[in-house]
This record gives sequence, structure tokens and C-alpha cells, in this order.
Amino acid sequence: SSPKHFGAIPEIPRSDIALRPVSTMAKGNGYCSSFKEYLDLLLKARISCDMFKCDGGWHETFQAWNVLYGAATLFMTLVYVVVSLVAYWGDLSAHGVISFLISSFVTLLVQFWIAHTGWYCVVRSGGCCGAVGYLLWGIVYLLAFTSRYLPHILHSAGAASYVFYGQNHGWWADIMYAFLGIPIAYMFVSCFALACNGSARTRGIELESDHSSSDDGSSDGDA
Repeated sequence: SSPKHFGAIPEIPRSDIALRPVSTMAKGNGYCSSFKEYLDLLLKARISCDMFKCDGGWHETFQAWNVLYGAATLFMTLVYVVVSLVAYWGDLSAHGVISFLISSFVTLLVQFWIAHTGWYCVVRSGGCCGAVGYLLWGIVYLLAFTSRYLPHILHSAGAASYVFYGQNHGWWADIMYAFLGIPIAYMFVSCFALACNGSARTRGIELESDHSSSDDGSSDGDA
């Protein structure tokens, strides 16, 4: 039976984002060639109950939430830019508007880069450097998300210079971006699980190799 979905959001086919086999992502490993593929995934961004169950494998879980995170981040930033321009139009000079648009555009590029690069490294490249890579990407996403709230956490206006998700204007923006904590949490858990599984597999291979070597040594001794 089909899983229940929130509201009128359509179901994700098994061949689509949430349950898409990682093996299909392994073709054409070039970083630059992966941009088009990731853009296609962003256009198909959906949410379903299957994504909350994490039963399609940790790579698939990471990809599903990463794609949703990437699409939601870009959408929220565009909404933020439009609302800010409308709300502060009378207080901004022509130079201020241009500066705001440029900084917002750079923010969009950085947000897309970190979403795509994290997906490429975790899903397409096995973390890039194994268990450590998985864990590092989980931490990167946590830090990127937390940076939005640095001015409030540190009670410092200077911390606004390090805000990743747009400028530090309005409580409404803080609340809007807080919803990104859900995909961030699932991506972090996925990275942590992949790091642990990678370490376990590595230890298993080493133990098996040591055991085989010791068996070979025993056989030579008996001979």
C-alpha cells in the first residue's frame, strides 16, 4: 500500500529521489558533470513518509534529505530577498539595494555549492575520504545551519558577518530558516551512520585479513 503523505504533496516513485539506488549515481564521476544531475534532482524535490523511516539505506536517506534541503534553502532565500526588499524598500538607497542583491546572490551560490558538493562527496564519492569524510560533512552542515543564529547565540552584532543563510534581518526569517533543521538533522544522522558503518567494515576486513594470515601461518607450520 502507498505510504501516507503530508497534505497534497505527491508521492515519490521508488525510482525517484528517496529510494533511488546509489549505484545509478556512480556513472560519470566528474564533479562538473554532476551539476546537471543535481539540478534535475532539485526540480524533483519532494517529501514523503518514507524519508522519515530511513529504511532505504543511509546513502539514499542522505540524498533524499539533501535534495529537499537544497531546494528549500534556495527557495527560502529567494522568499527572504523578496520580503526584505518590500519591507525595507523605503529605508534602502540605490547603493544599498544593489549591495543587498549582490550579497544575496553570492549567498545563493554558496548555498547551492555546499548542498551540491555535500551530495557529490557523500553519495557519489563515498565521503571522499571514508568514515572521516562522512563525519566531516555532517559537521559542515550543522555549522552552516547554526551560523544563521550566531548573532543571537553569541549576542554579538559582529557575528552577523558569518551568517550563512542570508542577512540577519527579522525574527520571521529566523523562524523560516529553522525548518531547515529537519533535513540538517537527518543528513547529520545519515553521515554519522555511514561513518560508523564504514569504520566497522574496515575493521572487519582487517580482522578477516589477520585471521587468514594466521591460518596460512598455521598451515605452513603443520606442513
